Amino acid sequence: MLSKWFTNRAEHIADSPNHIVTVQNIRVLAPMLQCIRFVGDLAPMPYQPGQVAAFRVGKCVFHNCTPIALDQDEGWLDVLFNLANNCPNGRWADQLCLGDTAQLLGFEGPLLLQPRFRYHFAFADASALGLALALQNAAEAAQDEFLCLLELDQQQQGWPQLIQLDGDVVPPCAAAAARPAIQALQAWEAPLWHNWQGAHFYLAGQKTTIKALQKTLRQRGMRNEQITLFPIQPTTKKTYHHVSYY
Repeated sequence: MLSKWFTNRAEHIADSPNHIVTVQNIRVLAPMLQCIRFVGDLAPMPYQPGQVAAFRVGKCVFHNCTPIALDQDEGWLDVLFNLANNCPNGRWADQLCLGDTAQLLGFEGPLLLQPRFRYHFAFADASALGLALALQNAAEAAQDEFLCLLELDQQQQGWPQLIQLDGDVVPPCAAAAARPAIQALQAWEAPLWHNWQGAHFYLAGQKTTIKALQKTLRQRGMRNEQITLFPIQPTTKKTYHHVSYY
């Protein structure tokens, strides 16, 4: 799991040289959705699209975020934060003000977009919109095919348009994890399933939800190596992988 891998890696490099970045801009896109721009010297930091940015905000507290946009030459990165789910990243972002600084350890993690596939499907909830957007941008840059299914409640259904993320939207279901999303997949017609039989599937959200989706895809004949899971949940090491933010 990327969050566990990155937690261990972050702890390993915690004492290495880091870079100070400054909050330059805070855009409130919706009442519980904001985009924060951090500026600083990013040129010395190796980066490939889809990797996470590691912020150190305490002795043993890290926030791992997927930039939705980044320019190393100009020295800025944008991170999307969902403030509605009371996650550690959201609470941290909600306290940031213009001019505040943070320690950026660097960019780490395996590549997000699987390069040997030409078809990519992403499922994401409100906490993983940044990851879905990063996937969409990477797929477009590679001239690959991309589909996206988003699980959002009624108040969040306008969020994708605000960040130019294209995808179908289904509501969450408290009674049965991923039921609307599974029904949406099952509604695919046979030719679409045939075309996407060789796709890679990226599932980001609550563990029970993405596990249910994984089971459905396996029943449809997808192999484990075609499915990447991104569970969004706190860890026991005070690190939170906020992908929306991967």
